[in-house]
Amino acid sequence: LIALQLASTYWLFLYVSWFAPLALVAMFAAYRDPAPAADAPARRSARRRFPGPPASGRRGPGPAHEGMDRESRRAPTATLPRRTSTPRQLVVVALFSTTLVVSAGLVFMVQPMFARFVLPTLGGTPAVWNTAMLFFQTALLLAYVYAHWATRRFGTRRQAALHLAVVAAALLILPIGVPDSWAPPETGSPVLWLLLVLLVGVGLPFFVVSSTAPLLQSWLADTDHPDGRDPYFLYRASNIGSVLGLLSYPLLVEPNLTLDDQSWVWSAGYGALVLLLTACALVLWRSPRAPTPAAEEADEAPSEPISWGRRVRWIGLAAVPSSLMLGVTTSMTTNVAP
Repeated sequence: LIALQLASTYWLFLYVSWFAPLALVAMFAAYRDPAPAADAPARRSARRRFPGPPASGRRGPGPAHEGMDRESRRAPTATLPRRTSTPRQLVVVALFSTTLVVSAGLVFMVQPMFARFVLPTLGGTPAVWNTAMLFFQTALLLAYVYAHWATRRFGTRRQAALHLAVVAAALLILPIGVPDSWAPPETGSPVLWLLLVLLVGVGLPFFVVSSTAPLLQSWLADTDHPDGRDPYFLYRASNIGSVLGLLSYPLLVEPNLTLDDQSWVWSAGYGALVLLLTACALVLWRSPRAPTPAAEEADEAPSEPISWGRRVRWIGLAAVPSSLMLGVTTSMTTNVAP
């Protein structure tokens, strides 16, 4: 009965904290009103740089619109040339996608794994899980800040060298685990002790794998690869890796491996990520910089500043899955014995 409750609650956690909010956000974005006509020059420039599907063919009220629709239907290939990828370009996409799958899987596997490491010492109380989630979400935010700042400060190519140095430094922390001879305080709250254990035991490797997604997108965008003009398709690989990491730990890793074996498996995955990141950096260094045609720069209109209302809405939407995840997992650790 406990196993069935755990399984059903875990699937509810997956659906509520990930798929349902993402579906709501996607529906909200899909049914927004079109942008105002004042932004037409910028949209035309964006369409030239990022070719997409033809327009929907909606007719306007006058003959001019009908003529434009007929013209667009007669010659769609004139504005949307078909682009084919070379074998080398396909290999580059496969390399970057595989790297993101591995990094995202490591990110979402290590969070319940390390919480399981401290379970024999502190127990499965809600405070332990919430403290671990506080650490991991803060480290994830700092990793994204690092990726943004380092890329703007040093450029992608020098930043890649810096990042490989950080990646190599994290190898000194492996294998991950609770440091030996560390014991929680006999009196008082163990929250600060747990945060220190997380920082020393897994902090730097988790920081590295968390920063992979934004860095790889900026690396690909700085090459002459045709997909580098819009590298956000790599989020598909990141999402696949996230789901695989979430599913693999409760279904495969935790039931079949000891804590020491889990630590070594994750460390081996990190070693594979080091090799993949090194290969991605070599692709970046050996590729010419992304071309920036002067005509596109001259035609591109300045973008409007992002309003505070939109920023608040983004923060609110981002808080939905986080709060739902903490609520569901707190209910699990409160009502279901570990």
